[in-house]
Amino acid sequence: MGMKAALATLACLTPLLLAKDPIPNERIDYPAFMQIAQKSGPLREKRRVTEEKFMAMAGDPGTVVLDARSADKYALRHLCGAVNLPFTDFTKESLDGVIRQKNGRILIYCNNNFRGSPVSLAAKSAPASLNIST
Repeated sequence: MGMKAALATLACLTPLLLAKDPIPNERIDYPAFMQIAQKSGPLREKRRVTEEKFMAMAGDPGTVVLDARSADKYALRHLCGAVNLPFTDFTKESLDGVIRQKNGRILIYCNNNFRGSPVSLAAKSAPASLNIST
């Protein structure tokens, strides 16, 4: 792209870049997401467990173990008794179908939670590995 074309494109984009919400979408609320991320930090730290503790808790009666990886990764390897619901498919309805007891224990795992299986539990980049909503 030449300089003239680049300047013309920039001139067209400037109003969008300066607008408060350049791409309105009522289904995305980034400020609320950031608030949830900040508020969830202390709770996340309080509830995190080691791999060993996770495995022990997974065997407790009434515990739902939710594998949030893709169906193909789940098919390669998963914890015995785990229910597969990919994170990308999390909706109120899909979670209601998997989680019957609203006050029961729910253990969720995805790619970065276990070591030792680089294919079926392929690690993501550490800064991109958290799904705050889980």
